[in-house]
Amino acid sequence: MTLRNDLIQAVRTWIKSYGDPAGAISDAQVKNSDLDFQRPEGAYAEVMPLIIDRKLTDLGDEQLHGISGGLPTLAIGGKREAIFRIQFFNDDAVEWASNLGLSLSRPDVMSTLADLGVSIVPETAVTPITLSMGARREIRAFMDVLVNYRIRTATLGAAEGVVEATSVDLSVDFTETDGGSPVLELDTTITL
Repeated sequence: MTLRNDLIQAVRTWIKSYGDPAGAISDAQVKNSDLDFQRPEGAYAEVMPLIIDRKLTDLGDEQLHGISGGLPTLAIGGKREAIFRIQFFNDDAVEWASNLGLSLSRPDVMSTLADLGVSIVPETAVTPITLSMGARREIRAFMDVLVNYRIRTATLGAAEGVVEATSVDLSVDFTETDGGSPVLELDTTITL
């Protein structure tokens, strides 16, 4: 699975579980906009990725793991975000979109999303749209959401050139705030 597919799947799971206040939306009713699909009869939701993998920060959040055996792995905890547009197509489109947005205030929903490795924040309010389609009207609603997540791990390959630290020299010199003589001086070696 790719990052893009993982994020789409997390958003799809959220929509299926919390979009329809009367019950769960089926998998067949949640479509990916970037795939060719036949427009289904009846109510459905569409997931449209607008931005994937926007880097926010990774400062001070990287650690090497597994250097004593096997391939080294770099654990990267940098924050990332993606933006999705979610559209609903049915007579209850506004209600579905509103219910989905309101679900984010529930602790159980936030916990479920955390288990999926994401947090979701509404980026825009629910926007209702009514279109005239000949003799009938089509009711739609959409909202944009911000998906926050973290990049977790990446395998680096062969361990050639990796140096394992065995000791660290530490020198600490604290002085008084008025510029007087040192209050504490410490010179030590920490063995790992």
